Amino acid sequence: MGRLGVAIGCLVLGVAAAGAAVLVHTLWWGWILGIGAGFATAVWLPRVWWARVPFCGAWTGTVLWLTPARSDGSYLIGTDLAGYALLLAGMALMFVGLTGLLPPRVQGVPGADIPRP
Repeated sequence: MGRLGVAIGCLVLGVAAAGAAVLVHTLWWGWILGIGAGFATAVWLPRVWWARVPFCGAWTGTVLWLTPARSDGSYLIGTDLAGYALLLAGMALMFVGLTGLLPPRVQGVPGADIPRP
């Protein structure tokens, strides 16, 4: 499976995980499970742009897409603590996805932080 296949799989996984998190975020255990699963998956994915960025982007985009009120007057994400925390977690997840692409710093190795030509 090439990079494109991995990226598409991560997009689908991000949409599914965010949809599930939105549906159960009003329950205390559902909020912990939904957010925890999102962050655990983002950290577990390899540090490459075709894995972390599609997953985190799809997760955050799905939460934002499900935020506005529906035409029938109902809503999926309320204006309560759980709803705002879910939105904040989406922003944090996107931050984790983007900063996770940076190479890890090596501690204790002299000259490891010096850029090489």
